[in-house]
Amino acid sequence: MFIRLTATSIDEMDSADRASRAELTQGKSGDEARDVAAVLEAFAAERLLTLAASSVEISHEILLTAWPLLREVWLAETHADRIVRTRLRNVAAEWARDSEDPSYLYSGSLMEAAPPRANAWAGAIGPGGRGAFGFAAASCNVHPCTPFASALPGRSQYRRIPMGRTRPEEGRDLRPDCPSADR
Repeated sequence: MFIRLTATSIDEMDSADRASRAELTQGKSGDEARDVAAVLEAFAAERLLTLAASSVEISHEILLTAWPLLREVWLAETHADRIVRTRLRNVAAEWARDSEDPSYLYSGSLMEAAPPRANAWAGAIGPGGRGAFGFAAASCNVHPCTPFASALPGRSQYRRIPMGRTRPEEGRDLRPDCPSADR
C-alpha cells in the first residue's frame, strides 16, 4: 500500500502520491477488499494515512525517510519500478492533455524497459490509470512491442490494430500480441 502511495521521480526522489480507494482494492475479493479498508482505517487512526471520500495519501512525507522498514525494505526493493511507473503516469497525463499527440508515445529503449518492469506497468495501469493504459496501448500500436504487450495486464483481452484502424469491429488484419487503445 505504501509502495503505491509513493512516487519516484527520474532524479530518484521519493514523494507522497495519491491513489483512489478503488485502485487499492482492484482485483481483490470482497474479504480482501474489506481487509484493505480495515488496514487503511488503522493507518489513518495512527495518522500515517489521510483518507478522503475516494482517495488515500500518505499524511506526512517525512515517513518516506524516517520509517526504516518503509525506506530500507519496501521502497528500496521497488525503487526502479516506481521510477518507471511514475514516468508512465506523467507522460500519459501529458499525452492526454495534448490531444493524444503521437510524439509522446514510447518507442525504443523506453518500450524495452517495460518487460523487466512489468510490476510497475501493471501498477500504473490500474483504475484511475486508464489514461496510462490508453497511452501504453497506443505506443504498442505505433511501435513493435511484443515483449511490451506481455507486460500489460489483461493482454489477452486486447488485439493490435494496424495503423489507420481504430476499432476491432472493422475486422481487418487484427493481430494478437499488443493491446489496442479503446477509443
